[in-house]
Amino acid sequence: MRRTFLIALLLATLSVLPLHLLPAAFAGQAGADIVLTDAGSIKAFGDSLFHRESLFQSSMEYERFLYLHPSHPDAPGVLFNLAAVAQRAGDQQAAIDRSTGDADREKSLLGFADHLFEQGHYYQAITEYERFIYFNPGHPSVPRARFQTACCYKMGAQYDKAIDLYRRLGEEYSGREEGIEAAFQAGECFRLGEDFDQALSEYSRFIREYPAHPLADKACWNMAWTYLQLADYHSARKELTSLCESSLYRKPSQELIAALDELPHVRHKSPVIAGALAALMPGAGHLYTGHKKQALFSFVTNALLMFGSYEAFDRELYTAGGFLSLFSLNYYSGNIFGAITGAHKFNRNSREEHLRQVMQKYADQGNGFPPSRE
Repeated sequence: MRRTFLIALLLATLSVLPLHLLPAAFAGQAGADIVLTDAGSIKAFGDSLFHRESLFQSSMEYERFLYLHPSHPDAPGVLFNLAAVAQRAGDQQAAIDRSTGDADREKSLLGFADHLFEQGHYYQAITEYERFIYFNPGHPSVPRARFQTACCYKMGAQYDKAIDLYRRLGEEYSGREEGIEAAFQAGECFRLGEDFDQALSEYSRFIREYPAHPLADKACWNMAWTYLQLADYHSARKELTSLCESSLYRKPSQELIAALDELPHVRHKSPVIAGALAALMPGAGHLYTGHKKQALFSFVTNALLMFGSYEAFDRELYTAGGFLSLFSLNYYSGNIFGAITGAHKFNRNSREEHLRQVMQKYADQGNGFPPSRE
């Protein structure tokens, strides 16, 4: 009973003691929330990171300071520090913007997200765009921030997430520039993800919904390019023909159409003849398709296997002879199949080589031309 009374008395005494008389561990715990939001502490922490050349982390702290304390007397100094951070990071335009004293909180957050995007830090930029949207849900720049978030996913090769967000933006902002661009980018993500059938579907829908938009020609060009990758040359020619009146795509379209018209005259090998020659004499089919080393190897290997089978049976080694005969027959069949495959490969390479010179001329250029693929 006495022990219980003493414990209760001790607790009551501790509860009325001033906070500064408590042990340091308790005081530190009680003041943790103050440290996280106090202007002086945030600035001091940002300055410490800046002096240690942790530019990205210091800029995050300075941005937090400006958001929580936009009217603080130290705000101009923090803006100056942000300009210094941007200058050290190589972003001269951001340094100029900071040095002009732009203390607008929304622009500060969005500008930092754009800076990260331009520097290629796409996943960090997503966090900053989402931070901007969360704190400024009614801001006019929210559609652009959401669109940039989808672009970050696209540039980071997370095509499924990008497509989902692009489609939602296309529905919510239908008729606005953000929505139109998002509808087009959905097809781009499918193409980059090599889901060509879905990419063609998205491009077709975009052209139907926005036939007069400048991106409609780009969508049509990308459809033609996709058909070329699928070796559907008839459909590719059809799309290219519709671009002959386009100011941007007129010349490349005409050159690709001319190259497609020459495809029937490109040198090719008959798979039937290659298979028949291989059946008559192992290696002859490979020689027909231009694979001389494979032809010699196939001829010598089949000859040795046949000779080995004959010798085994001649010496009454029937088990060894049966095994060698089975292996010889299998290799002989593979020789025929290889010759036929070689003919198809020769024809495919011949077509690709015929188109490559024209396609490569435009593949790696700007102006919306798709990137080349090996």
